[in-house]
Amino acid sequence: MTRRERAGNWMLLILIVILIASVLQLWNGGSFIPLPIADLSLAETTARLTTLFIAATFIERAVEVIVTPWREEESNHLELSLKDAAAEQVPGAQRALVSYKSTTQGMAFMVAGIMGVLVSLVGVRGIEMFLKADFWKSVLAGIPTEAVTLQYHLFTLVDVLITGALLAGGADGIHRVTSLIIDFLSTTRDKVNGSPGASPPSSMAGTPANAGTPTALPTSPGALHVAEGGA
Repeated sequence: MTRRERAGNWMLLILIVILIASVLQLWNGGSFIPLPIADLSLAETTARLTTLFIAATFIERAVEVIVTPWREEESNHLELSLKDAAAEQVPGAQRALVSYKSTTQGMAFMVAGIMGVLVSLVGVRGIEMFLKADFWKSVLAGIPTEAVTLQYHLFTLVDVLITGALLAGGADGIHRVTSLIIDFLSTTRDKVNGSPGASPPSSMAGTPANAGTPTALPTSPGALHVAEGGA
């Protein structure tokens, strides 16, 4: 299964969950409550995304430790066979090596996905961290309706799946998301402050646009290094 096919499966799963949630909401008369987004500063937003970055970095290293011992030996053997292959045997040796690396990459992504979901299950949530503090705690402490209770469980499910997929993509993916958000917030702030012509910060390079603007997260050594390195 290619990376595009795996991404398509993730998107299909998420769309199915959203569709089910929408149908249930209509079934309950549209009685879900709106989710209040926290009013965060640029520094607070970066700090919360840093949690995801650290978790994704840990997962990358864990995947490398788990997958490499099982796959590296055969990969090295196939690379050696390719170097020693006669001219007429080179295409077949190349196909074998590419196929093996593709399988390794699929295994690494699967392991990373499982770890990402587990990390999200224990509390690292990419969506919930941007809601107002203790929102669900205060709602559930009262007497929530069946629809609100259902909404809480659906929200948790979607949050776990999306965060797990994001973490499985590696720290580089988190870095790109963080850079995009920081650029958007900085540009919006400049326009609100009356500086529509201000250029967005080059956060990908780690240089702030002006004083007080936090730099983006450092670039990771590489998402799923074990898979791309041919282990």
